[in-house]
Amino acid sequence: MRDRTITLPGGVTVPVPGWTVPAFGVLAVVALSFGTYRYFYPVVPELVTAQQANVRLQLEVQHYNAHIFEEPASSLAADGLNVRVFADECLLVARRGITRLLVASIPVESMPAVSDPMIEPVVFAEVNESGSCPHQGGAFTWQYGAKRDQCWVEVWRTFQDGCRHMQMFNACSGAWDTSPDAIQWTQCRH
Repeated sequence: MRDRTITLPGGVTVPVPGWTVPAFGVLAVVALSFGTYRYFYPVVPELVTAQQANVRLQLEVQHYNAHIFEEPASSLAADGLNVRVFADECLLVARRGITRLLVASIPVESMPAVSDPMIEPVVFAEVNESGSCPHQGGAFTWQYGAKRDQCWVEVWRTFQDGCRHMQMFNACSGAWDTSPDAIQWTQCRH
């Protein structure tokens, strides 16, 4: 094949080897074929409905609430990463103030019913000066509170003895706020 030349703007002439014309032709055919294929067979993203997302969030919140005061079956800590393994095979992974619970596979049908997601805020009462409560845990109910932004939502826990606190949950990343002031007690009866 003979070499060709092309003239660029400004009058510069550049030699082009003869083999480039068929190579660009093959590239154009492949690109056109792929575009046509994607037009007729588009990639369907794995979208979830709001109901599916809420069920998953409820499952994670229920497991987190169940494990928050529970002793793990085993744990590992290295380089600022803490992993707690519970008897039901859930993993609680914490690093730099962010916690993520990896829930063991449980059928959605076995999940208990969720309480009313809207609650009224309460006034701080009977909480000590440091904002903590000498609470020992125990059975509790939980509810969603207000959404702070696109991702963060309040999760309220009310214990049988009347103590109550709030902790933020990031629904986008599935992580709990575990900063030093993450749990905000609003009622403490001790």
